Amino acid sequence: HHLDGIIAVSDYTAEQCIARGFSKDKVYVVKNGVDHICNIMTTKAVTQKIIDESIETKRQNIKTILAIGRPVKRKGFVWFVKNVLPALSEDIRFILIGPYPSYGNVTSFLLKHLPQSWCKQLELALGLSTEHTELLQLSKSEAYANNFVWHTKLNHTDKNYLLSQADLFVMPNVSVPGDMEGFGLVALEANMYDVPVMASEIEGITSAVIDGKNGWLLTSEDNDFWTGMINIYFRSNQSLSCKNYATENFDWDLMVNGYAEVFSDVIAAKRDHRAVQSF
Repeated sequence: HHLDGIIAVSDYTAEQCIARGFSKDKVYVVKNGVDHICNIMTTKAVTQKIIDESIETKRQNIKTILAIGRPVKRKGFVWFVKNVLPALSEDIRFILIGPYPSYGNVTSFLLKHLPQSWCKQLELALGLSTEHTELLQLSKSEAYANNFVWHTKLNHTDKNYLLSQADLFVMPNVSVPGDMEGFGLVALEANMYDVPVMASEIEGITSAVIDGKNGWLLTSEDNDFWTGMINIYFRSNQSLSCKNYATENFDWDLMVNGYAEVFSDVIAAKRDHRAVQSF
């Protein structure tokens, strides 16, 4: 309550701040910007194995769907693999990029011995992975051997290369009480390689993915809707000018100017308040 201003990265985040008692007059929204030169890259630094796998995928006319993130429930990766992937065409492969967690002795001890309700709070507070075990089992399952790949150790260059080769990027988020998606910058990073995004129409994602502009917003956890939209997309070869839209609307200069305007407003408000007090 003593702060002069709160900057939220999305409309949803701003709403949640206000709902938790922040003054509406002190909450500003400045959406994240994306590095518009991140797609200026060469294959010289890319791991040869990653390049070879991508070439083989293209040779077999396999379409790739990519997702990036930690294996936490709100990301919806397990839901997507179990409910959407099996219903897609056999020539579609889902590639997930995200770390497999390695917890220290203290964290492991607490998660093993604390009551389940406490563990859930600890996981939320620390942002701990919660679905890594199930995802690993799915990735090694014979049922998903040909259409689900999980890269748990991938450097930044290899990640960007796979982004550049993807046909579609997905954010299949699900609602989890106490754990929300504040914005969804990875969607814009995919856009920088002209890759469109299909994302759940929830929380801060709706400030990053604009339906029909740089991707499509889908109903969260609607199996048939997701399956149908993805199949239609690959059959119809739809295209969007994702890179142009993201560059024009989420440029770093726009973000920087947004912060500068907030600072100016806060300074002006403080100045006016002091002037009134002195009067």
